[in-house]
Amino acid sequence: LWEYQQTIKVVDNTPPEVECDFSPFVKLTEPFCYDTVTLPYPMITDCSPEVEVFVQSDLGQGFGPFLEVPLGAYDVSYTVVDNCGNSTICEFTLQVLDGKKPSPVCVNGIVAEVMQTGMVPIWVSMFEAGSFDNCTASEDLIRSFSQYDYTDTVRFYTCDEIGPNTLEFWVTDEAGNADFCEITIFIQDNMNVCNLDLLSVAGLVQTEEIEGVAGVEVNVSGNQAPPYLTLADGVYAISNLPPGGDYTLVPSKTDDPVNGVTTYDLALLTKHILGVQPLDSPYKIIAADVNHSETITTLDVVELRKLILLLVDDFPNNTSWRFVDAAFIFPDPADPFATPFPEVLNFNNLSADVSNADFVAVKVGDLNGNAQANASASAEDRQSGTPLLLTAPDLSWRAGETVIVPLRGSELQELSAYQFALRFDPAVLWLQEVLPGQRSAAEDFGLARADEGLFTASWFDLAPFNVQEADLFRLRFTALQDGRLSDLLRLDRTAMPALGYAGSGMAREVEWHFSAATDESEQPLLLPVRPNPFRDQLELQFLLPAPMPVSLTITDLSGKVVWQWRGEQAAGHHRIALSGDELPDAGIYFCRMEAGEVSNVQRLVRIK
Repeated sequence: LWEYQQTIKVVDNTPPEVECDFSPFVKLTEPFCYDTVTLPYPMITDCSPEVEVFVQSDLGQGFGPFLEVPLGAYDVSYTVVDNCGNSTICEFTLQVLDGKKPSPVCVNGIVAEVMQTGMVPIWVSMFEAGSFDNCTASEDLIRSFSQYDYTDTVRFYTCDEIGPNTLEFWVTDEAGNADFCEITIFIQDNMNVCNLDLLSVAGLVQTEEIEGVAGVEVNVSGNQAPPYLTLADGVYAISNLPPGGDYTLVPSKTDDPVNGVTTYDLALLTKHILGVQPLDSPYKIIAADVNHSETITTLDVVELRKLILLLVDDFPNNTSWRFVDAAFIFPDPADPFATPFPEVLNFNNLSADVSNADFVAVKVGDLNGNAQANASASAEDRQSGTPLLLTAPDLSWRAGETVIVPLRGSELQELSAYQFALRFDPAVLWLQEVLPGQRSAAEDFGLARADEGLFTASWFDLAPFNVQEADLFRLRFTALQDGRLSDLLRLDRTAMPALGYAGSGMAREVEWHFSAATDESEQPLLLPVRPNPFRDQLELQFLLPAPMPVSLTITDLSGKVVWQWRGEQAAGHHRIALSGDELPDAGIYFCRMEAGEVSNVQRLVRIK
């Protein structure tokens, strides 16, 4: 037997291979002149799977992240050690550079006059309006008319450049980053140095009621001149137009869409659609086309109601004002959309001054012409007669209670429309719903801004009230804190003009009062029917303060009883289900609840 013992030692004397030839640049792109830097991990090749990397740099130890690192060069050293003690050092310099372009802010539309020498110098400094950069101070930024030629700081214009001229205003920082804004300069010759016969176009923008419209922006295409705003009387004049040019005048006014728009316009719009009282001018019909569809339908009523109730801030598919060439004659005034009508004015090969470039201004949604066209025009409907009185009981409550606020109207005789806004404190009262009255419906009210403490109402009916007093609707709140109604609920005439309207269109003032409190919770109440309109089934709901007999009666428009229910009910919230098959046919019905000495009525609509 022979034995032999051998010892084999494997020794690793090969240091790790380290690659750190990654990009040695970090470019700042944020609005600050520093950044957060994290050093990259190097590529390592070694026979041992486990190595240690020690990082030492001007930034500190480790890979980072290093916060708020400013511009500069930073030496970095990686020392990589394997399990056998072999090591490799990799060194490089990291540069943190400014990579963000400056922000040019320039003046546009400068007008310059040709001097007696026949030229005018234009300096780049004339267009500076506060340019800035993240790293370079404003006074150290370079302004020029060229990106690469920093000496291009002045241009000379002569009679050959009369009119608009386009330039680039360049701003360059100390790192060489640059950006520009495009500017237009208008060269004029009002002193006739160049002996050019420049022309002008002037006109008047006014409503159908001959009210001048102020603040209309008249843009001139083909000239690139800045837009001209009409004066208080609607007059405008555009001068310095070179002869022989083609020009298009485009008027525009988009502010204050609700100007002149009231609930009475809803009534006029509905009367026009039903043929009861057609609008008597093509301009009023254009104003009635709220959704810009070139047809007048109930969709226009829906869009106009949204604006009045503050559910939207603008017309989704239309502008606040439209403008029609005043010289245009409508072939069919009853249908202005039958033939396209001009909303701009074109002047081709202009050879003489024009003084009658007039437009008729149409305020969209304003069908009775009461929009405020200028500062001197009246902004209110003419008010006359006895004010409409709104009264609410001065209720008190505890936190957690349900508060039902009935609003009663007085002096209602001949009233065909009303609108107003109520302001309340949403930290004290949470508005849950509106309980419509006999002559109102859910679409008459706006709850979109209830979380802000604002409620809006806009009601109209072609048949005016024939009674002096009536309950208009109820508001159901949940009390979040103890409170008293007179401290928390008021008319908001700023959010919406508070107005009532007679059938003739005469506006009436709205007054707000509180009456002595009565506990509404002690009165039976018929809650809103849901769903309404309905097809197959609906639910009648009512609240009773105490046990009492209740009768529910449904009648058709002729007053014929088509369904009836009676029962002795306990105090509380009750629900009665009703199948659509129990009513004769689709149509409008009225449900009357009689309980104790109280009678409530709700309108029902059954659809097929």
